[in-house]
Amino acid sequence: MQVDPSDDYVGSDQLPDLTSALDGSAGGNAIQPQGGIVAAVTPSDRTARGQKLSRVAFRPNVSNEDIESCYPTGRVTGVHFDGDSAELEYESVCNVVGHRTHVEKVEPVYVPSAEAAQVRPGENLEAMVDAKQEGLVVRSLERHTGESKAPTRVLQVRGVRLHGS
Repeated sequence: MQVDPSDDYVGSDQLPDLTSALDGSAGGNAIQPQGGIVAAVTPSDRTARGQKLSRVAFRPNVSNEDIESCYPTGRVTGVHFDGDSAELEYESVCNVVGHRTHVEKVEPVYVPSAEAAQVRPGENLEAMVDAKQEGLVVRSLERHTGESKAPTRVLQVRGVRLHGS
């Protein structure tokens, strides 16, 4: 094959679908990221690819949201120009009138027991799993507590423990 750098490249204008294996559109099992704060690691009766699997249960994701009531004061705070027109911006005052708590359950995953052996409750575990929630540990991070400015340490990558528990 002879390539002339002065000529234009003529090739397919269709890019390959690199995500087809991840979202299951190619007919295979969908591989998805799954994880959260570990609640417990327990042995299970499941096996995959000749390996015993452990069940990793996660704490629910809990988030809080303020419910606000806002009203305009009528006080002009600025002008927004858009081409030949202008729009006045008005001040709003908002008060918190309540709180809402959202709780999202995180499904457990089943990973090789060798990879889950040193995972401890409180760690932030990331895994890639199929539709049966079976997969592999990607990594485990130490849990951030308080307002520490220190970077989060990676404790484990796949089955290799980098730092003690």
